[in-house]
Amino acid sequence: QGGVRVLPEGTQLLHVYLDDAGLLTLDLSRPFRQGFRGGARAEELPLGSLVRTIAAGVPEARSIRIVCGREALPTLGGHFPLDQPLDPEDWPGGLRLQRTRPAGATRSAGHASLDPGAWR
Repeated sequence: QGGVRVLPEGTQLLHVYLDDAGLLTLDLSRPFRQGFRGGARAEELPLGSLVRTIAAGVPEARSIRIVCGREALPTLGGHFPLDQPLDPEDWPGGLRLQRTRPAGATRSAGHASLDPGAWR
């Protein structure tokens, strides 16, 4: 209601895995890449939103790798490289300092599972 869609239409969370080194791998459905339209600012918005949401909800995540349909994603729109994990410290602002877990987030040993509805 009154919000701005940050992720492309049809984007679904397929899998989230947090390893012991703090690397969180986020596997999103193919519409995340296929539905993207826009320039650098339009690319920064969903990436920054995902990174800040994860950093706030999963403080153990020291870096974040975004893949799409279990395949490496070199970039979303050509402006931000995704071939290396993203460092939450490079994406200031947002919820980083609150350290609150998004609604629907659960944790268990070795991995985190987040409800995709928490990222809208």
